[in-house]
Amino acid sequence: MTPEEEAVIENQVFDRWDFEFRSVARNTILRNQVFRESSTLKIEAKEGIELQPGVELSPNASGGILLIMDPELEISCPEKQPENREVILPKGESP
Repeated sequence: MTPEEEAVIENQVFDRWDFEFRSVARNTILRNQVFRESSTLKIEAKEGIELQPGVELSPNASGGILLIMDPELEISCPEKQPENREVILPKGESP
């Protein structure tokens, strides 16, 4: 995701899963999304979190919801592959 895009999470029901999401998108949207029973939700967003129609945030005492706004949030990718990772190339190509 880039700061110019929107992140959309939609059309799922979580009743026992742990769901974590970090986003630098300009807006993170939840729609038709259910978190109940022992599910947990943790969203860290740089700019905005929008709850649209159909969102149910109702976990029990074993679950939980945490929505964090962090304007300093940065998400980076590793610069190189881990050393123990095997790279498979098409026949005849070299790394």
